[in-house]
Amino acid sequence: MGHGYKHRLVKAELISWLWDYEDKAFWQSLASFAGKDWPAFAKCVKKAWQQAGGNADDLSFLDNSQHSVNVWQLVNRTKKPGPSKKDGQLETKAELMDWLWSYENDQFLEELAASKKKSWKAFAARVKSDWKSAGGNVGQLNFLDNSQHSKDVYMVIFQNAPAWSLRGQPRQPRSLPG
Repeated sequence: MGHGYKHRLVKAELISWLWDYEDKAFWQSLASFAGKDWPAFAKCVKKAWQQAGGNADDLSFLDNSQHSVNVWQLVNRTKKPGPSKKDGQLETKAELMDWLWSYENDQFLEELAASKKKSWKAFAARVKSDWKSAGGNVGQLNFLDNSQHSKDVYMVIFQNAPAWSLRGQPRQPRSLPG
């Protein structure tokens, strides 16, 4: 079993325990940390867990703020409405790929390929620059700051990786002028 499986089991146990935990000061502290200070949130949960006889090391997954957010949402039975951040990034990546496939600018493609040789940061900056010049919202491409996303785009455009995995069916980018 991988650590992800163990974390899911421990997280389920933690949620169940939290639903039954009735310490008003604890809940006030958690509410004050939620959304503002996730490391403090995690520390508070670990401390209460340990005081109740649990092993704080079992909750190490809370050191990742995404897990702390998820615990807070599950305890409060809430989930942010609408698509997740990941869904939004995948949608934007698909739009970006469609745009890159249809963008007829040989100089841009040559410079884009050359920028990869410098760094993934330079590659991302070059894509963002032309996306903005074409009227796109450059903030939508912040996921390219993660080198893996930049590599994905590069592989599809320049290494003939299967585009369908990123693109789906071709469609018009919604954030660019027609």
